[in-house]
Amino acid sequence: MFVDNKNYYDLSNPYSKLWLNLKKEELPTRINKIIKCEKKEFERKFYNNPQNCKELVESLLAGNVYVLKNCLIKEEVDKIIEDVSLKWKKGKFEFHKIFDGVPNFSRNVDETNNSKYACRFSRLSSYFFRFNESKEKLKVFNYITPVLRLIKYISGYDEKIWEKNIPSDGIVDRLQVSCYPETTGGMDLHQDPIAVQKFFISGYLSKKGVNFDEGGVYCLNKKNEKVDLEQNIDVGDFSLGLSTIMHGVNKIKIGQTNKSVSDYKGRWWMGIYTVQTDYIKKRATTSPVINENLKKINQ
Repeated sequence: MFVDNKNYYDLSNPYSKLWLNLKKEELPTRINKIIKCEKKEFERKFYNNPQNCKELVESLLAGNVYVLKNCLIKEEVDKIIEDVSLKWKKGKFEFHKIFDGVPNFSRNVDETNNSKYACRFSRLSSYFFRFNESKEKLKVFNYITPVLRLIKYISGYDEKIWEKNIPSDGIVDRLQVSCYPETTGGMDLHQDPIAVQKFFISGYLSKKGVNFDEGGVYCLNKKNEKVDLEQNIDVGDFSLGLSTIMHGVNKIKIGQTNKSVSDYKGRWWMGIYTVQTDYIKKRATTSPVINENLKKINQ
């Protein structure tokens, strides 16, 4: 899971020197606390502001998870959900490995086929690749590129790195829009790969207590307790923490008074990734938690 990506760093970026030669044992596996911050304020403080770089890196290494408020506006969220819902209504669900020519596609993973994956989960998803943007009516990368560039910058990279890549280059940007359906929608405790992208990044397209009643994303603290992130989140917010922090998604329950954002009811979510493609042998993927005591949390 752990790779020190010396070849990717932009040495003119002040964050690169702070991440360079980071040791595996310095990375947190548990959440410390949740810090809420307006996206514009986060940018003002930590983007192109060298005196504050060390503060942010130390905070992330301490296990803090940031909730960036107001990254998307309601109209953008509504357009994303409408576009993806229309794709699913066509009933074309498939799977493609990330090779040159891979299309944007939709996938339905549930309890009948999730044994094919390292980590059990249940959700409907649509996958978007930046190199296919011209083929899509909805230019979804226009909405998330500012956040993704910010993430790349605080990772110590050039903020536009990999944007022109295709799969044969080995690394590409990918966006996932998902709905975790009622009763079955969830994901086991896991850690995300840190080989390329340092953070797990979630965009929130629905709100707990409004669109669903129970469940949602949580992180594990040092007492092995679940820390609910959803209570701090509004539609259009993003959250980020180091990928090594263990997290999962509790199963979704919908109450009678919950408002639906689509014909597909549940928890709507967006995942932003920069991933290794299938041209990379033993590409880094999500890692399930193998500790037997912690695995009980999934039950």
